[in-house]
Amino acid sequence: MLEELKAPEVKVEKVIRLGKRPPDNNSGRPDSDNEDAAPHKPRPIKVILDSEENKIRVIRNAKNLRKAKEGGWAKVFVHQDLAPSNERPGTSWSRN
Repeated sequence: MLEELKAPEVKVEKVIRLGKRPPDNNSGRPDSDNEDAAPHKPRPIKVILDSEENKIRVIRNAKNLRKAKEGGWAKVFVHQDLAPSNERPGTSWSRN
């Protein structure tokens, strides 16, 4: 994804999956036993980058993801992390 954002030199320090894990019996995948299972929502991820400069670069270039024709990047959204935290601010990437 960083290649699509024209930021391949950006270093990712940590990736955290947010939200609750869907229950095993209703994973959102259709199967023959449970035809009425509702698909689960994708869980966002929080990506902590190596520097504030690189975070700004990723956020600034995020619009390029929608223009990418291959790889399914049109459904990926990048938002600045606004949640208060003891860690330094990161960048959250969410796939919808």
